[in-house]
Amino acid sequence: MAIAKTYLGRNPDGSPHFWYEAEPGDHVVMTGPIYGSIATADGTEYDVNEPLILARLEHLGEISHAISVRHEAEGHPEHGSPGSTDPDNPPFMHVCTDHCGALKREG
Repeated sequence: MAIAKTYLGRNPDGSPHFWYEAEPGDHVVMTGPIYGSIATADGTEYDVNEPLILARLEHLGEISHAISVRHEAEGHPEHGSPGSTDPDNPPFMHVCTDHCGALKREG
């Protein structure tokens, strides 16, 4: 179980361009951009430094939840800064659902 990462050259902005490929049946999570690590309720740590990671099926919702909470706190490049009151560019906001699993916020 691994994601193959192939360098394809440069994007128009000069950043590197990669192709990612996983095996059928693998559980892939887009990280967002978030860097560092996140933990699930059972203490499993996931390195989220790559834009795509593999995860255990039972952790998919918790990982997505943890990434979303980090976007709320740290910001997301496609949203306003945390605490922004600009109605045209509001900050990222995560709304929990049952998919968030054991990390789900109440309320």
